[in-house]
Amino acid sequence: MIPIIEYNKLIETKKVVVCKKVAKVYKYLSGIITGDIKSDYYYDEIRANHAVDFIEKYCKHSKGRWANKPVILELWQKAFITAIFGIINKKTGFRRFKEALLIVAKKNGKSLLASGIANYIVVELYNGELVETLMYVKIAGLYILITNKL
Repeated sequence: MIPIIEYNKLIETKKVVVCKKVAKVYKYLSGIITGDIKSDYYYDEIRANHAVDFIEKYCKHSKGRWANKPVILELWQKAFITAIFGIINKKTGFRRFKEALLIVAKKNGKSLLASGIANYIVVELYNGELVETLMYVKIAGLYILITNKL
């Protein structure tokens, strides 16, 4: 199943509580994926799952009782990652989203998710060359700037 659609179903059935803007974004993305919304974008399941698979295969927890254990992403994390890397412009082949904003409460895996995404960008997308990847962590949330520039 596609994480974006799966997460959107949980939002619509009120099994997951999110703000109205987040609900609207996942409804829109689900519409693109299912074809209910005409768009210049499409969902590339291979590219989306590649990012998720990379994080779950190569990234490990660094401290605490989970230290050295592989990362197992939750559905909301998979939906977030697949939205960033899986929504693609039909004409250019570039990702729809170059920036992503994630705001969640303390101790919910923001730093782990950010480091997993940053590792994926550096290793997979830019062949190990550190380029314009920026992580800015604040107490209230996490901001990730993702660029297509080399």
